[in-house]
Amino acid sequence: MERRKLLATLGGIGAVGLAGCLSESRSADTDQSPSSPEQTQSPTAEHSTIQRHLSIVDQDSIADSHELRVHVELLESTTTNTQPATLRVSTTNEGPKRAISVGTDGCDLFNRDRGGSKEPRGLWLYRVETMDAVDRKANKWVPAKSPEQPRVYSTYGCTPMEYESRESVSTEYGVWDDYQVSGYLQPGTYRWEEEIHIWEDATATAREPSSTTIKWGFSLAVEKPD
Repeated sequence: MERRKLLATLGGIGAVGLAGCLSESRSADTDQSPSSPEQTQSPTAEHSTIQRHLSIVDQDSIADSHELRVHVELLESTTTNTQPATLRVSTTNEGPKRAISVGTDGCDLFNRDRGGSKEPRGLWLYRVETMDAVDRKANKWVPAKSPEQPRVYSTYGCTPMEYESRESVSTEYGVWDDYQVSGYLQPGTYRWEEEIHIWEDATATAREPSSTTIKWGFSLAVEKPD
């Protein structure tokens, strides 16, 4: 079942390339809420300063005939100096066993250069589990890099992932500022959009043409606090 493969030798990894690591899960999500009130308290919470409010403006629907569901939800809608806004993207195969291009191990829907918003540029999605490894500017969710510095990614290929019927894959992201775009978390509406490929043959390889190609995307609104 585990057909999640990285096909080539890993190249150099820069601050952005580190987004190729993981914060995702397969199958149903579980409740991991703290069991006691003491666990919910953060010693730095009282010092948090709200920087931005985020909301999901829209997300594309997929025709029922494709038997595929992709859903985005905000887990944390507020960006502060101690935490960024976070979201989860889940892909569920509602059809028979088959292969789908949305995977894990660095092959998620918004991996590498796909992490940046496209309309307009300005935001970037980082996997939650990799954020501590990214050197950021003090109290800001933006890599400590000059705009002239190029983005560097791991070099590898992704194979279609085998999905059982009703299987779901989820990835959590932190919403950061794009260091190559001027300003910081500029208010506005930002959109991401990517292609999803489906192979009816669950053992298909990336060299085989997909049976179906779907475009899916979503939009986030960024607002300054009152």
